[in-house]
Amino acid sequence: MTTPDGVENPFSAVAVGGLRNTGAATVMTPAIREINKRLDGYLSASGPASGEVIAVIGGFGTGKTHLAVEARYQAPLLVEPTPVVCYLEGSLPLINGYRRLVDILGESHVRALAEQVDLSGTGVSTEFAIALTLLAQPDHAESAWHWLTGGEPDAALRDRGVTTAIDGDIAAVEGMITLAFLHSARGIKFVMLMDDMDAWPTGPERLFGGFAASGSLLVLLALPSFLEGLSAAARERIDHIVRMPSLVAEDVVDLIQRTQFSHLGESRLEPFTVESVHEVVAVSGGVARAVIRLCHWLYRQATFQGVPVDPAMVRQAAVELRISKPAEPEVLPPVEKTDVKWFHDAPASEDMLKRDALATVLASHIARSKAEHPHVSLMVHVDGAWGTGKSTLLRLLEKRLSSEGFLVVEFDAWQQSRLSPPWWALLTAVRNAVVDERTGWARFWLAVKERAARARRSGAAFLLSLTLLVVFAGGRGCWSGR
Repeated sequence: MTTPDGVENPFSAVAVGGLRNTGAATVMTPAIREINKRLDGYLSASGPASGEVIAVIGGFGTGKTHLAVEARYQAPLLVEPTPVVCYLEGSLPLINGYRRLVDILGESHVRALAEQVDLSGTGVSTEFAIALTLLAQPDHAESAWHWLTGGEPDAALRDRGVTTAIDGDIAAVEGMITLAFLHSARGIKFVMLMDDMDAWPTGPERLFGGFAASGSLLVLLALPSFLEGLSAAARERIDHIVRMPSLVAEDVVDLIQRTQFSHLGESRLEPFTVESVHEVVAVSGGVARAVIRLCHWLYRQATFQGVPVDPAMVRQAAVELRISKPAEPEVLPPVEKTDVKWFHDAPASEDMLKRDALATVLASHIARSKAEHPHVSLMVHVDGAWGTGKSTLLRLLEKRLSSEGFLVVEFDAWQQSRLSPPWWALLTAVRNAVVDERTGWARFWLAVKERAARARRSGAAFLLSLTLLVVFAGGRGCWSGR
């Protein structure tokens, strides 16, 4: 950008962040230092990293996107093996964020990881584990990638229980988590920066917990309204909340000097003055985008007129650009995290919520119902918000029922939520539990009965009978010849 007399204007006219690294100066505020410290700590950690969720909170124009772009370009230079840093512009709805992520990574990269990684036991969605297994097979790679990018499943996927496309936020969350696990399993640091977060369309706990479990870093670049829409339990899942500050006069002086050095090769404050810098901060409220737009207009005018910038010129620029000091946003009180014992998402092994009494009552009722009505089913619905101890209650109930001779089958409905028909995964879990319980001949005869049942359902009864008749007749012929 040049001034009317042809002199280069080092300041941006629009000051809008984007995917391209423009070389814009970064003012090292305490918030920026904090974010860089967290990022460097994650990337430089030796061995498996601890997953984290960081929320960078700020209003429009406070520099969140600029921060993300800087991280995207600088992080790969810090460690080996080269980390994967993905910046998702326009992350909502989440399905758009997922598709953008897949597009950034590319088929060859994902397939190379899938060929060397076993995702069993990681907790990723069964659908995605099946698709990645097929992606590693040349005969099915094309159809698997078609599904991973949002296409309908083909016959190979449908035969394995994958019957619907990735077309909603729940599936998008599972896809993001799966890709995070895929990288961490290869020892590759994975950072996902999600921009434009103003509200969460569905429960965020799954994504937050999945990234933490995978050892990946999730950075949310969000407006203040984002935090307001989260429950206290969801906010507890965010490890660090960093608020983008308003710039003060010292920050603006630093910004002017860095910008002129970057573009003109000279670190100077002129044509600005200390007084005009204070006025810039006053009329802009210290919002970075407004500060830079003012600097662009003022630099052009001062250079054209050959005069230094004064406070009156700053006020005129604010009127011309329709810039006014923003209202102070309401800041939610931080969630108190000091002196708190932290827990992972797995069901507790210690009954700290005093659920054992309820488990005892439920076990007694189930046992009595079985004894009094042995051929009648019983359903018990346990309802509660996230973190209220439902999984812990089920673990305690499982222990009591197992001791009384019940076969208890664990089934994760969330993990299998997109398999269709819905009863397929449930019956498979029951069948596997029944098989695992049996040993020796009991397991063998169960396998024989299963195959016989499949033969009857497939119309093979006539063929089986004919085969037995031929064998029997052949045996009679051999006997009569003797």
